[in-house]
This record gives sequence, structure tokens and C-alpha cells, in this order.
Amino acid sequence: MGVAAAFQLPRQIAPLLAKLDQCCYPPRGQVINVFGVEPGVGASTIAFGLANSVKNSLYVDAASQFISSRRTKYAKGPRKLGFSTVPHFSSLEIASDLLVSRLRIVLPHLDQTRFLQLDSWHPSHVSRILSLLIRSFSLVVVDWGQLQSSRNPLELPGKTLVIHDYQTAAQNPQTLRQLHRQGMLLVNNRASKLISTSGNRKFSLPHCRELKRLQAQGLGSQTPPSFKTHLARLLQEILEDGQ
Repeated sequence: MGVAAAFQLPRQIAPLLAKLDQCCYPPRGQVINVFGVEPGVGASTIAFGLANSVKNSLYVDAASQFISSRRTKYAKGPRKLGFSTVPHFSSLEIASDLLVSRLRIVLPHLDQTRFLQLDSWHPSHVSRILSLLIRSFSLVVVDWGQLQSSRNPLELPGKTLVIHDYQTAAQNPQTLRQLHRQGMLLVNNRASKLISTSGNRKFSLPHCRELKRLQAQGLGSQTPPSFKTHLARLLQEILEDGQ
């Protein structure tokens, strides 16, 4: 049975089921949006690691766009993390008949978290899907890929992280300062020196020798314990920020 067929609701009772679903599953989840200043700074590795560090979480790939004419059996996004056989599961296929009560069951696993590929070019679609996800999961981490000028992170629900490293910090100091002034949370990856700014909090991940190897070979479930500890601490600080 295909994904669309599995979510097809009977027309006669669809409105009733949707209302019951809203009553039984009120909004309760946190959303973390992750962007990379440039490709290769570790945004996807960190996004997956944050989701994978807690129970009842979801890793959302919004960087690999769904193109129906090129659809394959397995999802593209998880392959860069070392998961080669995760079933393709696009938000476009389930948007019209999706219930939270069934969403929890059918989304494929990625190690300790679950996975969904999000079609991110339709604002109303993104809003609807995210509203469903925060009713279903306690933590939703969205990997948006490289930060684009056409996307305004301030319009997204939840908290927004911008990942950079010592090279991108040196090349884009004004950009990072501007993002910082706009309320973005900056995560400095693979270097301890932070950009000199004031105001909102900044975060830093200590230098991790394994990170480049993980990015090159695929993350999978082979995350070093030290890196997991850093990510768990980062997640706690992010969720506590501003409270």
C-alpha cells in the first residue's frame, strides 16, 4: 500500500476525524530551524544530532527538494547522513489526508529519531505541516540547508540556529553580525573563537576531529560519544535560551 493510499480518509468522516485529532493532540512540541552559512559547515550533521539526542523527535529534511519526475524509492537527504535505505517519505504526498495520530506510526526511523522530507517552497504547505508536527512530536528539527537571501528565518516558528565555522566566520563577519542582531542563535562549529558581538546568546561546539570524517563517510549511528555529549548540552542551552 502506498503512502497516499495509507492516508486517504473517507470523505464522509474526514472532518470529524480531523476535529477529534486536534482535540486529542494539542500543540506541545519545540521547533529548531537549522541553517548553514555555507555548504559543508556541518549543519545537517548537527541538525540530525540534535533530533537524535532525545526521544519522540523528528528530523525534517527541507534542503533536498522533492521532484515527482525524479522520485526514487529511497530518500535523498538521509544518504548524506549515512542512511542509504530510508524510504522516501515526502510531505507533499500526505498533506491533504494527514492525521497526527497516524503520523507518529508511519514516519520512517533514523536511528533514535524519525524522518520526513519537507517540500519547502510553498509557505502555506510548510505552515500546515509544521502545525501538525508540533502536535505529534516533542522536538522537531528542520534542516533547511544553506541560508538563502530569499528565505527569512524570522518568519519560521520556533528557534533558528545558523551554523558557521572559523573559515566562514572570517569570510562573512558582517553577515553573521547582522544575523546575530536579528535574534539568530549562532553555533560556531569546529572552532572555539566566537565572533565579537553583544546581545543575544551564542553557542560553540568544541573542535571535533571526527566531524569531517563523519561528513565524508556518512554519520549513520556512529556518532562519537563526545560529540553526542556536546550536542545534548547544546540542545539543552537552546531550549533554555530566552526562558
